[in-house]
Amino acid sequence: MDAKTVNDAVNLILNGYSLLSLLMAFVIGLGAGIAFILFFLKKEWRLFQNRRRPIMIFKSKDQNMGIAFNLLKDSDLFNIEEPTENFQDSVRLNNHCLVIIGYTKKMQGFKDIIDAAKSKSIPIVVYAKPGEIDPADMKILEGYAYHSICNLPLRLINDVFNILSTY
Repeated sequence: MDAKTVNDAVNLILNGYSLLSLLMAFVIGLGAGIAFILFFLKKEWRLFQNRRRPIMIFKSKDQNMGIAFNLLKDSDLFNIEEPTENFQDSVRLNNHCLVIIGYTKKMQGFKDIIDAAKSKSIPIVVYAKPGEIDPADMKILEGYAYHSICNLPLRLINDVFNILSTY
């Protein structure tokens, strides 16, 4: 074999290797891109489905949920029901995606609301002032894994959005 033939053979092998490397990189990139798009679409579909389901708000008689309720309602991102002071409305929890509790120490039926949400595996967000939750009520709340506690209207919107997009 002469040097030109060997040189041509080496170039052919290197070109084949380069083409194979390029093809493998393209396949891996395409696979990763498709996986990311599927993950993104799955997450967005979950959020879309949850946005259509109602959110029930329970509040204590002396809890002012006006600002928080208006922020949630005005965002047009969620299907919010009017706040109720009647804890017995917890029997209506059917297709709800989330329960928000405007908590004060004098709130009636806190355990009943938690139990109703727990029986249907509905996440709970407790909207309360810092340090206001009674220790006995905190023990009830800690018995349920799907809960969050917040005390600011903006944090409430953030918690609602995050829960609906992940749960």
